[in-house]
Amino acid sequence: MKAQTRVKYVNFSSAQADFPVFMEDWYLDAVCGAGNWDSVLLEQAGQVIALWSFFIKKRWGVTYVSIDVS
Repeated sequence: MKAQTRVKYVNFSSAQADFPVFMEDWYLDAVCGAGNWDSVLLEQAGQVIALWSFFIKKRWGVTYVSIDVS
């Protein structure tokens, strides 16, 4: 994840009172491993309005995206 994206992710999650713990950056680092997850941020007028986090897996030399960390 790019540093700028991570800062936006952390800022967005910190500003939300009801942000799920399983989507917190520190939780994803602990469960997926730092660097093994990323997110897509949707911005409108420079403000993040939505995000989607996903786990990056690699099997048999193929890198793919998953929402399942097991």
